[in-house]
Amino acid sequence: MNSNSLECGLRAIEAAIAVEGRIVSLYCDQSLRNARRQALCDLAAANGSEVHYVEKKVLDEKTQGAKHQGMVALCRAEGPMAPGLNELLMHLDNLSTLPLLLVVDGLQDPRNLGACWRSAAALGADALVMPKGRGADITATVTRVAAGGASQVPLFQVSNWSRALMALKKYGIWLIGADESSQTPLGEVDFNLPTALVVGGEERGIRPITRKQCDSMVRIPTSSTFGSLNVSVAVGVLLYEVARQRAG
Repeated sequence: MNSNSLECGLRAIEAAIAVEGRIVSLYCDQSLRNARRQALCDLAAANGSEVHYVEKKVLDEKTQGAKHQGMVALCRAEGPMAPGLNELLMHLDNLSTLPLLLVVDGLQDPRNLGACWRSAAALGADALVMPKGRGADITATVTRVAAGGASQVPLFQVSNWSRALMALKKYGIWLIGADESSQTPLGEVDFNLPTALVVGGEERGIRPITRKQCDSMVRIPTSSTFGSLNVSVAVGVLLYEVARQRAG
């Protein structure tokens, strides 16, 4: 069943407007009608979306206090809400390039999740995959931090996590987990293969149920005096290395 979602922030709304028919209604802070915001409102109206100029408190209520930069859009889902494993496998069938997935196992901070989603879009990932019901909910904060990434990279949330990981392996996807204790530096791994990069939660990292499905574990080389990276920063480094290798 399709559902609607909120996008907030200028970049996220610019990305949503680029998908014809995606925006149902656009709400703009009536006190912030500058040229950039007005251009977005005009484009949304031309595409058949409802445009409303409202007080800031209306936007605050819609986003439950999340930062919105004076604009909030009610968007149609681009397919089944939170599609699962079957849809993920069909998505892989339709790819014309070497698959690159970002698998996120239990991220709790919505800002970290949004930042990972943004990096996935910027660095060419084909999908974001999460276990259903474990980790941060997809809120306005997530999509705002993703800065349009949520409109570029599809999200798949799967119920049977072990089955999903095994299905990816059967499909020919190599699961490469990130762990700072691994003995294998990131640069020694060949990413010119169908790849799923796997990262874990902020506190405990990759869960054992996920780790045992990984084909290998890698670490990002860091300073000997400070070895820890924020998970969203680590995701950016991991994705960049894949993009660098595949660019030749």
